[in-house]
Amino acid sequence: MVIEFPNMAEAARDRLVRFSDRTFLILPDGERRYSYAEFGELVRRGAGLLADCGLSAGDHAVMALKNSPENMALFLAALASGVRLLLLGPDYSASELEGAIEGLPVQIVFVDAGVSVEGRLPEDGRLNPVAVAEGFAGRAGRDAFAAAAGIAADDAAYIMCSSGSTGRPKRICTSHRNMLAELEAMFTAYGLTDSDRHLCVLPLFHVSALYRNFLMPFCQGGSVVLCETFEQEHFWPLLSRHAVNFVQVVPSILAVLADQEDGPDAQVRRSLKYIGTASAPLSPKLLERFEARFGIPVVQGFGLTELTCGITLNETDPVRRKVESVGRPLAVNEVRIMDEAGRFLPPGEEGEVVVRGDNVMLGYLGPDGQPASPMQDGWFHTNDLGHLDADGFVYLTGRKSDIINRGGHKISPVEVEKVLMQHSAVKDVVVVGLPHEMLGEDAVACVVRNTGATLAGTELLHFAQEKLPAFKVPTSFHFLDKLPRTGPGKINRKTFAAAMASEIATEGVAPAPVNSHLSGKKLAQRVREIVAEVFSLPVDKITDELGPHKLRAWDSLGQIRLVLALEDGFAFRHDPREANAVRNVGELIEMVARRVTVGAPV
Repeated sequence: MVIEFPNMAEAARDRLVRFSDRTFLILPDGERRYSYAEFGELVRRGAGLLADCGLSAGDHAVMALKNSPENMALFLAALASGVRLLLLGPDYSASELEGAIEGLPVQIVFVDAGVSVEGRLPEDGRLNPVAVAEGFAGRAGRDAFAAAAGIAADDAAYIMCSSGSTGRPKRICTSHRNMLAELEAMFTAYGLTDSDRHLCVLPLFHVSALYRNFLMPFCQGGSVVLCETFEQEHFWPLLSRHAVNFVQVVPSILAVLADQEDGPDAQVRRSLKYIGTASAPLSPKLLERFEARFGIPVVQGFGLTELTCGITLNETDPVRRKVESVGRPLAVNEVRIMDEAGRFLPPGEEGEVVVRGDNVMLGYLGPDGQPASPMQDGWFHTNDLGHLDADGFVYLTGRKSDIINRGGHKISPVEVEKVLMQHSAVKDVVVVGLPHEMLGEDAVACVVRNTGATLAGTELLHFAQEKLPAFKVPTSFHFLDKLPRTGPGKINRKTFAAAMASEIATEGVAPAPVNSHLSGKKLAQRVREIVAEVFSLPVDKITDELGPHKLRAWDSLGQIRLVLALEDGFAFRHDPREANAVRNVGELIEMVARRVTVGAPV
């Protein structure tokens, strides 16, 4: 248990002493190992480096290191001494660095020895790069925990930078209380013990690896096989060689593993309890394919850096889990679904996922370097859309910021993607909104086919029409060799849409005929009824000659309302060019008639 400690520094000191004789850290070759006591000495030398740089409690510094024992040790040393590290990846850009230090009196950036920083530091010379050598190059150690007793639970522990919608990084400030509460909840949820061995292949400057493959095993008395990065050809051999019990990955790694020829051996199947995944949505199709091939359970979680790490975790028992869900809330969290009016919604209804608990960050750092509380009426708004079921499982359906507004109809890209992924020939897909002259936005799909599969846009269009309301069916399908996903498996929809807009716009798929039980006079009458409903007129006033030139309400906005109402009424997507050419109700009836085939009543 760690929640009993007043701060994370005291919890770390206790672990280094309590588990001193146990092995904590193993490098991939297996030759270099650190016991908790030896790792504690490395933490002391990290504290010596901080002191030599003139850093003490309340100061800030940037750490931009690759995965290494020194990275881990310097993190704990800073945590224990009250130095607040801003965690960046080793491949940081100059703009990322500038955004990270805005408003803060930062003078030091820790980088790996031998790594060039040319062109990546402010030109004014205010930032001094300090090279971190292996073992801290004989640096004298000092008591890392001398200031630990003076650290309050709500003091800032570290700062992580996350991409913001404006292009500037969001600086997420996490407290000691946040860390303690998150770890306590993870111990129970993951069901791992002090005898378990973890494999770390994700970067430690991301919360997924920082907590699941460093702090959690460290606080439990477990051990970690630490890799600098994920290497496909070494993944299964490493799991086997070190008898690993748990590894945390991202969906993109699962996809790579599922496609490679090699797989786990008997040792891996005996020792590996399950694979954890988070950071990006996991396709049920990929989950099924991976587990069917390898027989190793995969457990999905959901979290945000703003909420320290995890929010939910699915059941580790495959029998009790729900594949489409990201799981139930961790013990530290209360999760609700809220509508736009601020009302809580019952199970099954979609709204925004809101969270509260002791793992909610101190806040985002503003330009003045101070954290601003993120809470609204006591809740943190995740910007994620979803719903709960009667058993408390959380289902995500998209991001509020990604919603496509098609003439007033709201389309969740994630919902459409899940449907398209059900097609046997689809390997990957992303749905984005593109500007539309009449509707404001419209949905398009960019698709990666399975190897060797043949799939045309018209086939996928028919497939989507069978499973989605008409207004949610993409108007075009664009086929790519791969999608530009990040390491965690995410994709920046807005950037991608902007880059592909001109190319996508030229590759529309002709609307397919839809089935209707109406024909002839009945179809014409139904069109007139819809026109009457849209423009609030008696049906007997809707003549074939009536058009925009005779009806003031039939303007550009009225055209949008009319087209959308016809799509709802006949379950078809319109051709915008054809719809805009319509001059009257008679031509509107002809347009609809061309789009339907007569079938049995629905």
